[in-house]
Amino acid sequence: LNLTLSDIFSAFIKGHKSAIKKKYGELNYQIFDYTNYEKNLIFEMMNLHYFVANRKTRSDQSWLLNEKMILNKKGFLVKVTSKNQTISYSFFFHNHIDAVYFSSCTNREAFKFFNNISHKTIWKAIEYFKKIKCVSLSLGHTNTLFSDNKIISERSNIERFTASFGGNEQIYIVYKKLPKNI
Repeated sequence: LNLTLSDIFSAFIKGHKSAIKKKYGELNYQIFDYTNYEKNLIFEMMNLHYFVANRKTRSDQSWLLNEKMILNKKGFLVKVTSKNQTISYSFFFHNHIDAVYFSSCTNREAFKFFNNISHKTIWKAIEYFKKIKCVSLSLGHTNTLFSDNKIISERSNIERFTASFGGNEQIYIVYKKLPKNI
């Protein structure tokens, strides 16, 4: 985040730039931080998360901790609505220096109509972090893994998505046999 917004934007892959620039008049992005957060709003995100995952993946206490972070100036929500219906939430944590993309949920049906929801959410968060002068943002741990085994999982898809925004990346190679001399 120590770069200018235009330098950060230019590091994104071409598809992300296009997705962020694309305008959908019916999509509304709103940031809820300590200045405008409404008590228990985090439970609206929790309910959307439950709907998307079709199961409870976190305790109510963990959601309350996210709310506490917001109220203590250590986090914020990005809420995305279409025609007054909530279709996505993302939660970001920060300590006024470092920032972390913590969690997100989006109604999968929305992707049929809008292909840039997550891209633009991250961009809105980057703009916010620049405004409050955070110096780094982690979108998650990303690894490039070279292997002859196919790795197909939700985790690898998430890693590929977060790595596509630029930044630092670790590269790993998986061998069938380890060399005798390492």
